Amino acid sequence: MSGRLVHTVTEYTGSGRSWVCGSKFVLLSSGALEWQAARDQGREPVGRFYTNMAQKFIAKYGWYWDFKLDKDCPDPSPEEWANVLDHTGLEEDEIARRKEYFTKLREKIVNWYLTYYGKVSDKKDQNMEVQKMITQMVQTLPKPPRRRQLLQFYSHKYYEDPQKGIKAFVHRTWPAEKIKPVPHGTKKMTRLDYGNKITAEYWARETDEFKVYVAKQRDEEYNERLKAYNEELEAIDKVPETPESYHQSLANAAAFLQPVADLAAKRFGAAVSILMVLPIGANNGNIEMCSVHSGQTKGLNPQIWPHYDKLGFQTVQDLFVDFGRQVFSEFSRIVTNYRAYVAPAKTDREKCVYAASSAVDQSDQTLPAEPESQEGTPLSDPNLLSIPDLSFNAPVNQSPTATVFDLDGDLASFFDDPLPVPLLGASTLEGNVQPEDPFSQFAPGLPTPSATPTTPYAPILNSAAGTNRDDYGVPIPSILPDGNPSQVTSQDQQAASGCSTAPFPFLPMPAYSPPHSSRDLSPLPIQSSLAPTPSLSPPVSLAQPLAESNVQAPALSRATSPQNDPEVPSSHLTAHSNSPHASCSPTLATLDLDGIPAEAKAMYAPVLQRANDWGEPWSRCVDTFLLFERSRGFDRPANQLAASKQCPALFKKWVTLHRPDSGKEWDVLVSGDGVAFGAQWWEWWVDIQPSGRRVEGAFTLARRDAGLIIWKRLSKSGVNGMLLVLVGLVWWKLMIGDADDDWRKAVTDVTWALHEMKSAPLDPPSKKRKCAEAEQTDPEQSTAPVSSNLRAERKKSKKALGIAV
Repeated sequence: MSGRLVHTVTEYTGSGRSWVCGSKFVLLSSGALEWQAARDQGREPVGRFYTNMAQKFIAKYGWYWDFKLDKDCPDPSPEEWANVLDHTGLEEDEIARRKEYFTKLREKIVNWYLTYYGKVSDKKDQNMEVQKMITQMVQTLPKPPRRRQLLQFYSHKYYEDPQKGIKAFVHRTWPAEKIKPVPHGTKKMTRLDYGNKITAEYWARETDEFKVYVAKQRDEEYNERLKAYNEELEAIDKVPETPESYHQSLANAAAFLQPVADLAAKRFGAAVSILMVLPIGANNGNIEMCSVHSGQTKGLNPQIWPHYDKLGFQTVQDLFVDFGRQVFSEFSRIVTNYRAYVAPAKTDREKCVYAASSAVDQSDQTLPAEPESQEGTPLSDPNLLSIPDLSFNAPVNQSPTATVFDLDGDLASFFDDPLPVPLLGASTLEGNVQPEDPFSQFAPGLPTPSATPTTPYAPILNSAAGTNRDDYGVPIPSILPDGNPSQVTSQDQQAASGCSTAPFPFLPMPAYSPPHSSRDLSPLPIQSSLAPTPSLSPPVSLAQPLAESNVQAPALSRATSPQNDPEVPSSHLTAHSNSPHASCSPTLATLDLDGIPAEAKAMYAPVLQRANDWGEPWSRCVDTFLLFERSRGFDRPANQLAASKQCPALFKKWVTLHRPDSGKEWDVLVSGDGVAFGAQWWEWWVDIQPSGRRVEGAFTLARRDAGLIIWKRLSKSGVNGMLLVLVGLVWWKLMIGDADDDWRKAVTDVTWALHEMKSAPLDPPSKKRKCAEAEQTDPEQSTAPVSSNLRAERKKSKKALGIAV
């Protein structure tokens, strides 16, 4: 058998067709995204792209290939096309001839890219491109299908077919082929290259009828995927037809408008605001304004336009709303009101909704009365943030040493402005007092699914009726603690059943926020407390000012202290203290250190020695860290965090000093600038996050709206795992000294991540194809070619132990 490749050569005639067709079009079009990225970077990068593409073309088709011809052949590997311009040992005439051919080919490739991808699209294509751009920003655009080459499809279908015998032949002949000597200056063939070569020879020997059959199979598979792709694109561009879809589209407006504003601000270097007025059906067709903003003031307290110049923005808003009244007639407002989405009636367990406040000064704020429904006009339920129905029997954590995870309690302490207390015994529009919420009868050991994602700041919404959007904040639903049903008291039930909130017309949608956004733009969570519940006060009317009611309501989410829990052993209780938080903070004495190996305790010493020094949030973080390490068995030292260039250099110095936890060397480590180190730590923490999380603001990451998060990248235990993260927090705190809001936010985020990871499964099994050849001693024989593309061998890279060197 000869080792010569046999290719199918086809000649295309006719002046009306481009020279880029067939496999040449597949090759050049595969670099479209890279070409566009190179053009955005400048002249020099796009020049390198054209040169590389010309080298790939020559490596695939050979020197002096007629541009009008086409042939099916494998794509070159990076090593092959990178050495195309190596003219060592050639005569000067041959070198000059090759340079002339290369220059001509490169010029033709440049002209093709500028002609094919630089042409002006019609209006329909431009509208679709805008839709694709917006959809890509929210990561919902489906990936377009790719038509495979015939040889690639043939290899995918028939390489392992025992009737064809391609794989068996490669397995049988490769040992002899591997030891053959190669001419000087020629690269030694790998097993993957040899498999592709044999597959190409088998393909060349197939009959014409069989090749037509394979091409038909490939086209049918491609057409099915293309049809599904087009259907998804049409669904994206579909105009809402039902009231439900219209309401959902309007609620998701911020998810589309905010990325557009950020993109325009980045591309043009400008401060961008997008304003729109429209009749809101949920508000009886009144004209309201919605706005998103990108760009903040410089200074210690960065602010967007509505917060920087409230009076000026209010003037613009009033003028724009007045203009909207002239645009939309009274009839159109009635139609919009008719299209208002009326939410389904809530059950008793869904009537408890969270109340929250914005970062505006609320010292003399008055809660507005609930609107009265007009006769004959359905009143839509404005409470869009309700507790979902979790009537299933969720598992509970029966461990008496498990620390209650009160994320909202930590978040609420980050902000200086007071949070509004829930109104007890709030009456409904019919005058009936709401019954007790049966949902509070148990506390499942699972995070509560969020009714809506959180945002760094929601779009500014103001109505013509005078209801200021700044009067209401964005609530964060509470994560239920890991506790037993018996820990929920009757006071908890009464507190949960008396919650109410003022009307809020829009769902806040996720929006991009730069890493250094203003603190008062962040969402305000519901404050929870571990203190004893005060006595209940008489019901208060929704229209009554809060300052006049003198109501002190219990918190929405609360856990009993260990002293009051009959299931907690006395060995885990701390000594009595006069501090009001003594019974709540899981100090070092309450940490469950049983079963931890001695070497693990020594490894955790920098953290354990300071577990009870900085309050309850930090103690809870350490306790959650121990639960996470316990779930991994304390015996996985090979785990390591992902290598990151953002990792502070202090970690490398600490490792060089053999990881001290006290003494002079330790004092030198913690003597730096706390503010600068905190910024470095945060950049590193963001860089090693899984892809499902994004930055929402200064020291704030997405939590409940991130969707399904694969924690494999961050879920690392042992000496080079999450321990490094907590050691960095210790250094940060020792450097900064006094209480620091950014440090506390970081502690809470790490605690939440550990809380999620300790329940997540271990590293999932590899999804790589297992073949019979894996038992061979030669590592090169463990990879069977499933494609005709000549891929480069993967080189094993050594990662630093969570530290970028």
